[in-house]
Amino acid sequence: MIKHYFNVKKGNRFADKSKSLDIRVDFIDGAKLEILNGPPNTNYCVMFSDAATGERQHLSNIKENHWTKTSRAYYTDWLVEVYNSKEKIYQHRCNLINKKVYIALDSKALGDTIAWFPYIEEFRLKHNCKIVCSTFHNTLFESVYPQFKFVKPGDEVFDIYAMYKIGWFGPDHNKFRNVNDCRTIPLQQIASDYLGLQYKEIKPKISVYSKSRITCSKPYICIGPESTSRAKLWNNPNGWQDVIDFCISKGYQVYYLGLDNTKLKNVKVIHGSISQIAQTLEESNGFIGLGSGLSWLAWALNKPQVLISGFSETWAEVNIPGRIINRDVCHGCFNSLKHFYDKGDWGWCPEGKDFICTKAISSKSVIDMVSSVIM
Repeated sequence: MIKHYFNVKKGNRFADKSKSLDIRVDFIDGAKLEILNGPPNTNYCVMFSDAATGERQHLSNIKENHWTKTSRAYYTDWLVEVYNSKEKIYQHRCNLINKKVYIALDSKALGDTIAWFPYIEEFRLKHNCKIVCSTFHNTLFESVYPQFKFVKPGDEVFDIYAMYKIGWFGPDHNKFRNVNDCRTIPLQQIASDYLGLQYKEIKPKISVYSKSRITCSKPYICIGPESTSRAKLWNNPNGWQDVIDFCISKGYQVYYLGLDNTKLKNVKVIHGSISQIAQTLEESNGFIGLGSGLSWLAWALNKPQVLISGFSETWAEVNIPGRIINRDVCHGCFNSLKHFYDKGDWGWCPEGKDFICTKAISSKSVIDMVSSVIM
């Protein structure tokens, strides 16, 4: 075998010069062209252009049995051309009609998933393609989007023409993964940008069926005090209890939605599947929460809600009348180009102001908003 290898490498004596040129193109996480077979030692110039703008995005010289690929991964109306001695010998323009397209939501976060998911359907309608999709929360969508084939993240998907992987990518990868810096646009626009769609706020359909239903003799309000970072919490030490006491004084039961137990008094804790939590929200009078996934879930279910956040700008999350922020103190670091959110640092407070952005949000301001929006 070694002798055979060196014979092929040195003299190409086993090369079949009669082989025709075999060019393969796909648009899986970028535009890729591979040249198989063909005359040996022939140089090919491969050009990738944005057909919508005419701008050249990538140029590469390769030989047979080699491939080249663009760094840009978000949707582009690709035009791929191959030249041999300045003569064009191949051209292919991306055409998704009736093609199998895989769209993966590359985030485990509930809020990201709900925010981005509706643009998959917009993409399907625009390009008339066959969608395979994966999310970390498929159960929220499978029964209400029968037009999609759902797979689990990481599952192999065969015979796809294009793939788009939507995520919240850092500034080092932003120019290849996103049209705009993620810190400067609403969360939903990350998906519309990635898929080449015009941005507009769209709510997804949500499946709320659960075998476990809430039986409550009183009207009730749900709260979601938990989050994945201290910067997202309402850091007023008495705030939540003050709001709970107020709701109870007005005749409401309060349900605490979260993964952990709580020291808050006079609440009923719901630890359940995401489907059970969705149904609990669906049957509630409203929701009080943070810049987190449960707020996105309540928004998708059209529930009145109050959203408390200081670390993000008001345009970053759901567009609702019950958004509370205190602009008189340090705020908005999540959307500042001076910083990049470190999701691995629980105590992330880049300006070192001890989370004053939400400590300075008073109980009264939240109670007043609850009275106005939910009650």
